[in-house]
Amino acid sequence: MGGGPESPERQNGEQELELLVTLPLPEMPAQVDILKRKFPSISKVTWVTASKLADAEDKIREAWKTATFVVTLGIVPEKKEDVPKLRLLHIFSAGIDHLNDKPLLTSPSLSSIAVTTSSGIHGPPITEWVLSSLLALTRETFTVHHWQREHKWGDNKQIFHKMSDWAGKTIGIAGYGSIGRQVARALVGLGVKVHAYTSRARKTSEARRDGGWIVGEKQGWGLGDREGTLPVAWYSEEDGQGGGEKNKKAGLHTFLRSGLSAVVVSLPLTTATTGLFGKEEFEILRDGVKAATAAQPDVTKPEIDAAGCYFVNIARGKMVEQDALIEALNTGVLKGAALDVTEPEPLGENSKLWDAKNTIVSPHISGLGREYAGRSLEIVVENIGRLLGGASGGLVNEVTRGRGY
Repeated sequence: MGGGPESPERQNGEQELELLVTLPLPEMPAQVDILKRKFPSISKVTWVTASKLADAEDKIREAWKTATFVVTLGIVPEKKEDVPKLRLLHIFSAGIDHLNDKPLLTSPSLSSIAVTTSSGIHGPPITEWVLSSLLALTRETFTVHHWQREHKWGDNKQIFHKMSDWAGKTIGIAGYGSIGRQVARALVGLGVKVHAYTSRARKTSEARRDGGWIVGEKQGWGLGDREGTLPVAWYSEEDGQGGGEKNKKAGLHTFLRSGLSAVVVSLPLTTATTGLFGKEEFEILRDGVKAATAAQPDVTKPEIDAAGCYFVNIARGKMVEQDALIEALNTGVLKGAALDVTEPEPLGENSKLWDAKNTIVSPHISGLGREYAGRSLEIVVENIGRLLGGASGGLVNEVTRGRGY
């Protein structure tokens, strides 16, 4: 757990602490008031509305000099002398791929600063985006909406055989962290069987347990899958390894071949996951559907959609070979896609992805909502309390430098 130098003492012996918030959002008085009431020793809170350092460089650098705690999306110091008193830096997002090459995470001189993320807060909104997108695709929502706009009572025979439900089908979740677990919780309510894919093998109940932040748990209505009991099958990057470069993706391919009607990607972006899904992976998904369809014991109770597999990405666009994805969608290798992330972002107006068959594209908004800031700052409150109280067990969502998350 990072620490940094002790803050100066007030005359009455109480530590004088300062919090700096640099976000592309207007100040939130209610959240600031909660922090001040929770921690009276925080004598000063500075809120700077900025997207990058250049937006308010002088003000930010001045506040860095005395800040004990910093909350930011991506405005981070590069030298220890910039932040001599900093003990905790909280990242407003879950992913830190935009910071992995920054001195904050690579320089030994800054390693005493604890870095935490907002991982765990995105599950509810992203899950709703995943479900609404999948349901829109399988329930012909866009066709029906088009009829409505034309004031037309459509002929349901036109879409009868295009629609399907999810009961009894299998969906694979690549990346079974807080987001993947909440997606699984919602899907199981629809009668879906879940297959989980993780980077490390999780063969014991303890390994399958989620030790991270869970929305609502402190209030008694925690979400997700804390104990990891929802998947009916587990796969990992480590499965089948040991045979050299050729078998590097063996575990992933076994997972994709397991008869999935959809795959949801919620992995962190790392060197290992960059370009993870390409032409070969999409063809394996197709072949897995074909094999599972042929093996169905009772065609009156279809547990897989013979029409194909849907590809859902809420992680990062760089994990996907985009040209291969477009080809797979337009040639029927994949049934459809729901993409909240692309490469690049923003997606160019002339990109062929916009017009790919049966595809939803949204501008990286699946995790957003009015609740976001409050949930992120709840983690800040928890971690400041742990730092000041000397609690054992470390901080919530503390980044392991060098791992990428």
